[in-house]
Amino acid sequence: MNPGDVLSLLVEVCVAIAGFSGIVIVLGRRQSGEWTPVERLRLGGLLNASVAPMGIAGLALILLASEVPPETVWRVCSSIYALLYAIFFPRGMRRAASLESEDLNRVQMFTVGVSGGVVALLLIANAISIASFWPLATGLAYHTALALFNFYGLLQHAVSEGGAADRQRR
Repeated sequence: MNPGDVLSLLVEVCVAIAGFSGIVIVLGRRQSGEWTPVERLRLGGLLNASVAPMGIAGLALILLASEVPPETVWRVCSSIYALLYAIFFPRGMRRAASLESEDLNRVQMFTVGVSGGVVALLLIANAISIASFWPLATGLAYHTALALFNFYGLLQHAVSEGGAADRQRR
């Protein structure tokens, strides 16, 4: 599979995830119309983790189509992606850390923090010296997996008997 095919597939998957977030929003509506802090965090993570890889993969496809040398495409896209990580990743981790202790999953937060840091370092290395497709694809796949993880978590919470709506009724 060539990089253009992989990028196109990732864009399609990210569009589907972003589209299905509408289903999550409908299923997650409560009688009170309010979302729990965990649900707001997951929904924000879902949207960010589907839009960012979609945008970076789309940019890479445009650059490849304009006959920019592939090494330059991987460097430029990795640089922009690493910059996005530097801006938004710490913000998301701070929001997660600010959850109440019963909603905070420290193992999950540690895992996402460490793996996200590794991906950011890989993107920086790709921008500086590697100049290859695989580090960028790894970052895109990681971020897409985070979107799927958030999607699953929101759906699971919306349909579970122990969700926020049931706690509010008690």
